[in-house]
Amino acid sequence: MFTPRLRQVYLGLKNKGVDFEVIFCSADNGIREFQEYYDSMPWKAIPFENYEIREKLSNTFHISGIPTLLLMDEESGVYNEEGRAAIISNPSGFPWK
Repeated sequence: MFTPRLRQVYLGLKNKGVDFEVIFCSADNGIREFQEYYDSMPWKAIPFENYEIREKLSNTFHISGIPTLLLMDEESGVYNEEGRAAIISNPSGFPWK
């Protein structure tokens, strides 16, 4: 699974003091599903109850499959639409540009 790999990379980078964040935007259908999955994550999340923001993000970024990891920054916006593949192939390659 991808989430455990992302968790390991995230915690390693945070322990090194790297300034970045992951924000989980759920596609779950119910709060129970969301909470069970999110409980294993050390990062932030869009609240499940905030359906409008979750839906708007999904539509804005044309999300068609899960999990999707978009890598973005303040200067470029989205600079890598294949964040999941980038992290799997090169876990130490931060910022995966």
